[in-house]
Amino acid sequence: MSVQPKTVTTTNYQYRPCNCLVEEGEECDCGLAVDCLTRDPCCIARGGRSHACLVNREAGHECHPSQGPCCLPNCRNRDLAHLGLNCSEENRGCPCTGDSTCSCGLLGRCLSGACHNIECTRLGLKECPCKYPENHCGTCCLSHEGTCIPAIHLTESVIRSGNVSLISLRQPPSTAPPYSIRTVKVCQFTNCLNVSFRIWEKGGFCVHLGKLGVCRKDGLCDVSRPVGSTFPDFSTSDRLTSVNVGRDPNQYHYTLNPHLQPPSFRSIISEQVMVSDCIVYLLLM
Repeated sequence: MSVQPKTVTTTNYQYRPCNCLVEEGEECDCGLAVDCLTRDPCCIARGGRSHACLVNREAGHECHPSQGPCCLPNCRNRDLAHLGLNCSEENRGCPCTGDSTCSCGLLGRCLSGACHNIECTRLGLKECPCKYPENHCGTCCLSHEGTCIPAIHLTESVIRSGNVSLISLRQPPSTAPPYSIRTVKVCQFTNCLNVSFRIWEKGGFCVHLGKLGVCRKDGLCDVSRPVGSTFPDFSTSDRLTSVNVGRDPNQYHYTLNPHLQPPSFRSIISEQVMVSDCIVYLLLM
């Protein structure tokens, strides 16, 4: 029986199962079984297994480096306890229905089926990307008027307007370091409450929409992931030392040990995807 190609609806192409591109529903995609065994042990290859193209947790791996900076090159979750973050929570989705809220991702709550920072959801608002006006990164929320405003400023105005009760801002003690917390006294009539907001140093880690990113120089939290092929070369992945914004502010980059050669990410060339012995032709629909 012939195997039907899987379809990516966001483009005009169909991909054969061995394509080494992470698509919807996949955590990773290492292509042929031989590539997974020899070059990408963190990922399970396709081959009729229902959990193919997922992280090989049976072998003790926790994540895949293509998922972002929360995953180390050895396929273990990065330890960010010193920042009050738990990378094992990053991929928590939104099981909630309607407008009810529950925890998701990093520092997130579900709102209307998507993960947004709790600094926005406690106001009943969604998170939005913004270049923070101060010398760091922070959370911004989409106001009812459609303007993206820093949560620290929007919270004060929303509470003063009486549209949100002060009690909704109560929060458990934070495990984040003091230098990453800004506390503001917010008052509603005669009642006041100290409310905490997270701030992130430029060049360091930050959180946006429940995902770990890097705080760019322009104050935007960059959570973009590798574009095109996300099949890393594990023979050089030990050269990965940290993450940073890189030269292109619109892309996700790694900062490498300058004394070693950089890791190679396979790229799409013309209409072929080449990964080791895996050569895939992208078929026009």
